[in-house]
Amino acid sequence: MNTIKKLLLLLVGVSSFVAACTKLEDLPFYLNGNPVVLTASKTAVTPAVGDSNNAVISFSWTNPKYSSDSSGFKYILEIDSTGRNFAKKVTRELTGGLTTSFTGREINTILLQYGLNLGTAYNLDFRVVSSYNNNNERYTSNILKIAFTPYADPSVLTASTASTTLDLNSASQKAITFNWTGAFKGYVGNITYSIQYDSAGKNFANPKNIAGGVAVFTKDLNHQDLNQTALD
Repeated sequence: MNTIKKLLLLLVGVSSFVAACTKLEDLPFYLNGNPVVLTASKTAVTPAVGDSNNAVISFSWTNPKYSSDSSGFKYILEIDSTGRNFAKKVTRELTGGLTTSFTGREINTILLQYGLNLGTAYNLDFRVVSSYNNNNERYTSNILKIAFTPYADPSVLTASTASTTLDLNSASQKAITFNWTGAFKGYVGNITYSIQYDSAGKNFANPKNIAGGVAVFTKDLNHQDLNQTALD
């Protein structure tokens, strides 16, 4: 029995010695990331209708160097009019990429949603918030201030006919129908439309206005309007 006890004690001692001599590998250590540095291709933009579908400005930022695959990094580009500290921000979210751009219409829509006037330059603030895809370790970049001037994005007017002959016998019939595309594409809000008309050659110096909607005129109405215009 004593021999068995001695063997058991020996085994326990050897096991303890081996365990004490076995070194566990150090746990991996992940460094923190860094706030990104934001840059833009322009400091002022004055787009026109022809730029509606073209990129008018691009933004890029540095890699935050988080300790994982960069394809999973999340970036939120925040935009607001200067002086509001991003209280009414517009955002664009991207994953993995380090650049984005805006068309003239996308920028114009943002300006119009803020209620800014056409033809006047206004400053917008831009910044990027970076993080892991699960929103951990969020960092905020520097702020860029860029001037933009909103432009008119008008409707396209079409008519059901290029000419019509007016006579008394068909005065109650439709003479012409006007239709138009929506103005300010992307804008969310009320838009008021009206049709203006004037006799040719006057360049709408003193036009008459007709309330909006899809305008449908009878020959009688058109006959009366044309007579009034000719007397101006």
